[in-house]
Amino acid sequence: AAPLPQDGEVIYKDWVFINYTFKRFEGLTQRGTPTKK
Repeated sequence: AAPLPQDGEVIYKDWVFINYTFKRFEGLTQRGTPTKK
């Protein structure tokens, strides 16, 4: 059975949200607290 358009849209939005938050968190980490010890 092919995935429903709604499911695909939800997965796409969820992936974009995760990718956006990950990049944002990575940028904040690089600017803020030093990761290098």
